[in-house]
Amino acid sequence: MRILITGGCGFVGTNLILSLKEKFKVFSLDNFSRIGSKYNYSILKKNKIKNYNFDISNYKYFKTLPKFNVIIDCCAEPAIEKSKVNLDKVINTNLIGTINILKKAKKDKSKVIFLSSSRVYPIKLIHKKLGDINLNKRIKVKPTINENDDIRGVKSIYGFTKLASEM
Repeated sequence: MRILITGGCGFVGTNLILSLKEKFKVFSLDNFSRIGSKYNYSILKKNKIKNYNFDISNYKYFKTLPKFNVIIDCCAEPAIEKSKVNLDKVINTNLIGTINILKKAKKDKSKVIFLSSSRVYPIKLIHKKLGDINLNKRIKVKPTINENDDIRGVKSIYGFTKLASEM
């Protein structure tokens, strides 16, 4: 089975690749735009993992990729500050990128696993469930956020684009 992991040089993507590489032929797709990507790439390279280096917001590059049985979408631009400076980058990566992944999967008849975020829930809900957090003490969180919670309300641009991708 051939698996493509987008955001493969991110924290989640790299660890997922390393855990799957013994049983599957795994490939990475990452454009190295985030801090730490090149370091994680060096780990993947030592493990003989091929990385496709391009921006997922441009569909023309997807046409150059071979077929994969599964595409796991781990890529995202989660930085709140980035959305204040470059809104288009966040929307293009998190929403348009996911649409491009879905078009590639449809064309090749690949399965897709999409990783989302708790940030699809409103900021007020998250604060309500977590309460006041003292970062100087160990955090104990019993209430959970789940798919039955109301998604209506204000979100970060990151949360909005991940929710739009889910839909």
